[in-house]
Amino acid sequence: MGRLGGALLALATAFAAQGARAQDGLIVSAAIPQGVDRGRNLSVAQRLRPAYTPSGARIGGLMIFPRLRTAAGGTSNSYLAPSNGRPSAFVSLAPAVEVASLWSRHALRLQAEALDRRYLNESRRNERTWTLAGEGELELGATLRATPRLAASQQVEGPLSGEVDAAQAAVSRFRRDLASVRVQHVSGRIRTFVIADAATFRFAPVRRADGTRLDQSGRDREVIRVTGQFEYARSPALSLFVQAGHTTTRFTASGRAPLGSDMIRLAAGLNVDLAQRARGTIAFGHVDRRYISGEHRGGLVAEGALELFPTQRLTLSAKARRSLEDATYGNRLPRPFWDDRLSAGADYELLANLILTATADAARQTEIAAPNRRTIRRVGAGARYLVSRRITLDAAIGHVVRDGTATAARETRGQTGLTFHL
Repeated sequence: MGRLGGALLALATAFAAQGARAQDGLIVSAAIPQGVDRGRNLSVAQRLRPAYTPSGARIGGLMIFPRLRTAAGGTSNSYLAPSNGRPSAFVSLAPAVEVASLWSRHALRLQAEALDRRYLNESRRNERTWTLAGEGELELGATLRATPRLAASQQVEGPLSGEVDAAQAAVSRFRRDLASVRVQHVSGRIRTFVIADAATFRFAPVRRADGTRLDQSGRDREVIRVTGQFEYARSPALSLFVQAGHTTTRFTASGRAPLGSDMIRLAAGLNVDLAQRARGTIAFGHVDRRYISGEHRGGLVAEGALELFPTQRLTLSAKARRSLEDATYGNRLPRPFWDDRLSAGADYELLANLILTATADAARQTEIAAPNRRTIRRVGAGARYLVSRRITLDAAIGHVVRDGTATAARETRGQTGLTFHL
């Protein structure tokens, strides 16, 4: 594949995976990316297409890939209201640049992107987001590697959030700053690694329809996590692992300290990568969460991911997760809930330059100490047409339904876009 192909593939997998996690509705994403890919399989999304791959610009030992995306679309329910939804058209502009090193030793990946999405006649719903991220890979010896990462972003909360109701999530924005480091040691059949990360979350006020602002500073928090994993490869295709992690969450607003917690998570599982067939991971464990208020919650947690490769032109995927989360608005005492999620997807290469995608997601959020329950269902379909190295066309449509104990919200949205690779 060469250093250039490796750089392109690294960018595609590293930042695409991050984007996928950001869309699942959790403010604090999962701590451990398993890294089940051992190079035996390439998904439809990962596969390089030399005739359509952006050529970028080379400056010394770096490859630079700028791009600019424009899009237009519409939504049936701008504010995810339970009734009398307000439809609106929208337009967006999204510049971005990604950088990958071509060095024979060590590696560097950088990302900068922004999105300005404007809803016609519904300015409260406007989205202005951005991301700055950098990740390095330091080879400290034949068996030891360190991966530091810094990231800052302005994000949209989105309809799958379980921390607040749908209408508030639709107009909620927050700033996330992250610093992390992963240290990995590989020797023979044994791989061990430790990940430490610290993140701060600051929530912007929400502008109501009457022009007043709803303060969200009570949701501001700091999250510090340390997670370690020991993995043993029984064969080139199968490995077993155990992991342990500790998470400290502290809320910074006055009077919100009781919502802070310390959590211990223990889990065990396996990773599989079968050439031209499948790859994935599954883990089961237990979480124990103790709040500053004195409340104590715990129980079974699980996560799994699977990719199937029936043919080179078709990739099927599925994910499942059970985690313990917190509602964070309007309460001064903890309101923990179980978050159970399932998702499935398919990517099909209809032509060498035409990729079709279908997705389905379902989530159930059940409060532990109150008879409140939410279910969320989302389906979507899309297509990406690679016109040339410089131009990509895309289109997508989706429908989401969020049912609460007393209310329900629905939204259908579609959009088309054009990406120009400089």
